[in-house]
Amino acid sequence: MLAAAGYRTDSTTLSRELRSAVDEHVVIFVDTLVALALLMAVVGVLGLASAMTISVTERTREYGVLQTLGAGPGTIRRLVLTESLAIGLLGGALGAVAALPVSRSVQRLVGELTFDLPLPFTVSAPGVATWAALALVGAAAAGWAAASRASRLTIRDSLAHL
Repeated sequence: MLAAAGYRTDSTTLSRELRSAVDEHVVIFVDTLVALALLMAVVGVLGLASAMTISVTERTREYGVLQTLGAGPGTIRRLVLTESLAIGLLGGALGAVAALPVSRSVQRLVGELTFDLPLPFTVSAPGVATWAALALVGAAAAGWAAASRASRLTIRDSLAHL
């Protein structure tokens, strides 16, 4: 048909084959982005765990004072875990807000480079909810060791800490 109209063709490809090839390339790209996101999440959890450990070490005397005023190990543990969860929640919210313009830029770039046209931009509510839940679970895991350490401190050890 194209040859009859005066166009030179070297080969033809069925649109379903082209679609399949493009889909396979996009899947590789998406999988790479998800792997990078998971790696960054792990680094974030390790950073928060380190920060919570330092926080407990710096506030050891405060926990001793709280214990002398009647706070039990459970109360101390809850305080540290609540702080860790608050940091995780705030970090997750800030990350979600910061991700919107970055995602939009990546979407435009990928669309222009691969298809020479913009791709549709959509935000997945289940995806955002899943990452928020993972951020809270990661924050709880990050704070657990520090919270356990803080709750095991004795009054004597806490107040003698320099």
